[in-house]
Amino acid sequence: MLVRPSVVAGTEDIPVVDLSTGDEQARCCPGCGQWAVRVKQWATTRPRDLPVGGRPVRLRWRKRRWYCPTAACPRTSFTEQVAQVPVRSPRSCRLVPARGSRSGQGSPEATA
Repeated sequence: MLVRPSVVAGTEDIPVVDLSTGDEQARCCPGCGQWAVRVKQWATTRPRDLPVGGRPVRLRWRKRRWYCPTAACPRTSFTEQVAQVPVRSPRSCRLVPARGSRSGQGSPEATA
């Protein structure tokens, strides 16, 4: 879950929505499942999403990179992830089906 949005005017009159992670489960290591308590650093990603009210928007997601607390875990650190934005995806889950249905070809990759 992404929360605490704030909207600022961006370039070309496109609003920029600043988001942060609100799901506490995003702190769980994907390697071992342990709850992280120490932040390693911050990262900002810019996933694409659907237009709002017919106008394009730009998302800016500021998320944490955590240290895994388990010494034996092969992942020493990991970045927060949520279901709405798949790992390493440049698009939100809402945008992928919408792009596929508009392409007329059925495949979201055909329009990327």
